[in-house]
Formats: sequence, C-alpha cells, structure tokens
Amino acid sequence: MIIKGIKISSDYPVICIPIMEKDETQVIDAIEKNIKSKARMIEWRIDQADFINDPEALKRVFERIRSICTKTVIIATVRTIDEGGSFDDGDEIKYPELLELIAGSKACDIIDVEYMKLRRMPGIFQTIRKNNSKVLISYHNFSETPDSKKAFDMLSDMQHTGADIVKLACMPHSEDDCLRIMSVTSDFRDKYPDTPIIAISMGNIGILSRITGEIYGSCITFASGDRASAPGQIPYNDMKKFLSMIHKYYSGEFNNILEFMNGPEKNKIYLTGYMATGKSTIGKIISRKTGIKLIEMDEKIVKKIKMPISEYFNKYGEDSFRKIETEILREIANGEPAIVSCGGGVPISTENRELMKSTGLCVVLVAKPEVIFNRVYGRTDRPLLKEINNPGDIRRLMEKRHDAYKKVGDIFVSTEYNSPGKTAELIIENIRKQQS
Repeated sequence: MIIKGIKISSDYPVICIPIMEKDETQVIDAIEKNIKSKARMIEWRIDQADFINDPEALKRVFERIRSICTKTVIIATVRTIDEGGSFDDGDEIKYPELLELIAGSKACDIIDVEYMKLRRMPGIFQTIRKNNSKVLISYHNFSETPDSKKAFDMLSDMQHTGADIVKLACMPHSEDDCLRIMSVTSDFRDKYPDTPIIAISMGNIGILSRITGEIYGSCITFASGDRASAPGQIPYNDMKKFLSMIHKYYSGEFNNILEFMNGPEKNKIYLTGYMATGKSTIGKIISRKTGIKLIEMDEKIVKKIKMPISEYFNKYGEDSFRKIETEILREIANGEPAIVSCGGGVPISTENRELMKSTGLCVVLVAKPEVIFNRVYGRTDRPLLKEINNPGDIRRLMEKRHDAYKKVGDIFVSTEYNSPGKTAELIIENIRKQQS
C-alpha cells in the first residue's frame, strides 16, 4: 500500500507521531512543527482535543490539515474510554457521527475505526472510502494480552471485514506476552501478505515489538514527539536510529541471494507448480525478504489480453494462450532480476523450460492432489477448474505435467506442512545450498 508516495509495509516500518494537544491552536502548531521536521506520518488523537464536541472547530483544523499535509500521511483517531482513550460515547457528539465528520472533511488519509464498535456502524466503510480515505480497524486491550488463537482469530476477522489496515495493541504481563504478539503478527503476515498490520505490545516489556516490525511484520510503529500516546513509546529520534540499525543488518541477511546464482545471466528465481501450491503467496514473501522485485506472470498476461485468463481460454483456446504466455516469459527472462511467479502450465513448453533454465533457478512447489482439491474446491477463476470434480481429476492432470516439472526443476519444495513464511525460508536456504 502506498499513500502520498509513502510505502506502508513491514519492509521498513513507518514511524507515526501522535498529536495529543488539547486546544485548536496547539493542535495546528504541533502538526506544523512535525511537518517541518519531515515527519512521514502523524496521528491526530482527536479524543484528546477539548473541542471535540465543536464541529466548526474540528472543520477548521481539518481545513488546515488539508492545506499543509501534502506529503505527510494523516491518521485520524478517536480513541474511546473503553480502549484507553478519552472519548466518552455519552458526550454531545456520538462516535459514528464523529467518524462521518472526519471522513467528510477529506483531510485524513487513514481513519481509525474501533473493532468493537463496528457492528453499530454498518455503512462506515463506504462512508470513509467514498471520501478517499483508508480504513484502519483497531483493537486495544490495556489489561492483558489474549492467547495466540484469540489474537489471530481477531486479526483474521478484522481482515475479513475488508479493512485496509488492521491493528492490535495489548498490554503484556511478561516477556512471553510480547513474543506471542510478535509471533501471531508473523503468522498473520504469512497468511495475509497483502493486508498491512500494526501490532504493538505496550509498556516497557513490549519495547521489542515497537522496534522490530521489519522482522516480524508490523508496518507502522508509534514514537513519541512532545507527548506519548501509549505506555512504552520511544522518542522519535531514538526510534529512527533503532529502525535504521535493524534495517541495515536484517535486510543484509537476504539481499545478496542473487550472488548465489551461477553467473550474472542467471538472475531470476522462477516459482512454478500446480495450481494452488502457493506460488503467488510464497513469491511475495521471498520478494519481501530479499528486496528483489516480484513479477506475477498472470498479471502481465491479463494486462496484455485485457480480459480474465479463463475468458480468454474459452474464447480463443489453450494454444493461443500458450503463445502469449511464452511471449511474456521471453520479456521477463530478458529483463531485470526478479522473483517470477509462473502459471502452472508454463513449463509444458520446451522453449519455456529452456528460457527458465538459462536465466535462473526453477523452484517447483508441490502438494498432494487431496490438499490441492481442498484448496480449489468451489473456485471458478482458473481455466482447468471445470475439469475437476475430485482429487483423482487433479492427480491425472498433475501426471500430465510430471515430466515437464521434473525437467525444469532445480529445487522441489512441499507446501503442505509449513506456513508460507517457513516455506519461503526453506527455498532461500535451498538456493544457497545448491549454489555454494
């Protein structure tokens, strides 16, 4: 996700500075001060403002934000008393009304919506998005840290609401609580790599979670400016140093992986395998870990043919599609270094196999027919799915491609038993072993 040119991902977490001032002038002064200091992201904690029940005063601040925050991402947050804030829903203006006012201002890039209030606001996503803002669903627990299953299930439910960003912040009572939140976040990132997550373990015990987001998957970290908004926040300048140091050494663990290839002409890692073996998901994780660009062949093909692949198959046939597939592969093979997620049928062609073998390493992802059937059951978005009614159908189709995969594969990795993140690490490890 990119907002105002700023990438929201765990590749390098964005530092967000909270604004906690009380009166109108102080809020505007604090925002202007942080913009001048080149803050990339600011959270205005509107629940802290004395004028929260004055719509006209709020509108004046939003108007100022709109005029000066051209390069700084603004998060608007109304934190309720139930979740550690100051807003009492019994005040003159209600929580849903406030969010609608914020969205209507068109001044804020991201609007925080509390997960526990969501049922009371069935249309809030549409209201926020029609005003060109992103939805951040958040849950804060200042009493405890839930167990791993409850935390993961809550984040998954947030993701399934259609939120653009999900956030979980909990109070730890031990170091294990902090580590548990970090582990859950890593699992969430592996399962939902396209949904940015913010995960925080609060207080002094949770400091590790605030500085190591690049490692475990949190995309935004909060650092204090003049005043902290939650226990355990680190001053902004110190946070910058921490993140810079971690990025310098952590990213170096993987970013030279292409040096393990056999010569400069071999600068691709091709991921192939039967449908639903995880090529796209694992490709995204390897790309993130290595910093190497990911190319989705199917996306490039759809862009060229200007229609869904299944529709093209039905209209023009497989032979026509395979010719286009080879054209796209040839372009990729002659291009820049990349992780390439290939369609499962790419290796069928002798020309395609030769292109892949001569320009990179080929990783074949495998899974049993029964596993694949469970993954694709009920789906209609792939051309071959109309031929599949049971695992036996998948087995027969896999047998047709067995020789092609055997000829093209340098590395074979099962995706049945490990998480996508662990599978990506195994692939990187295997590449190093093979080329050392």
